[in-house]
Amino acid sequence: MTTLLTNQPLANQTIVLIGASSGIGLAVAQLLAQQGATLTIASRTQIKLDKAAQAIAQETGQTVTTRTIDTLSESAVKDFFEHYAVGGIDHVINFAGDSMGGGVLDSDLPTAQNAMNSKFWGQFYVGRYGGPKIKSTGSLTFTGGSGPQPHQAIATIAANAGVSLLAESLAKELAPVRVNVIAPYYVDSPMWSGME
Repeated sequence: MTTLLTNQPLANQTIVLIGASSGIGLAVAQLLAQQGATLTIASRTQIKLDKAAQAIAQETGQTVTTRTIDTLSESAVKDFFEHYAVGGIDHVINFAGDSMGGGVLDSDLPTAQNAMNSKFWGQFYVGRYGGPKIKSTGSLTFTGGSGPQPHQAIATIAANAGVSLLAESLAKELAPVRVNVIAPYYVDSPMWSGME
């Protein structure tokens, strides 16, 4: 069995999935576990990771490794990858990143700044410190988005544009490692549960 990330079988491939404690990240983690990947899931909260790992085990019968990471902290991301997978990682997938609502005139500035930091800088750190750990046959996948218009969520839209440029740069810098961005529309997940 193969995945959209690669046309190669994923059994026994080492995969790090950041932002995997709920929503799309958790669903992808379950699919990867079903395919026999050696999977590490990471997010900010150990309690949520433990629940996710239990859900994956119940769904697939597979166990996964859990590790906490705060992608807003450059030093935390650097430390995470410096002490991980001495033999290299096959694939890194990042779903971590907060979102926000509001245009330039009406958005809450701390919330907008957090969205920019988590969506762009968090993925920048993952690429900077995780990218060099990926095997030459592997891949790095970031998450953008394609839902709101700029006047609805300016910081999120700007960050998503930045993530596309980040991937373009890293595709050259990390070649032959494949670097991609997925850009889902609104998905029925906990992140968007408050939408009407």
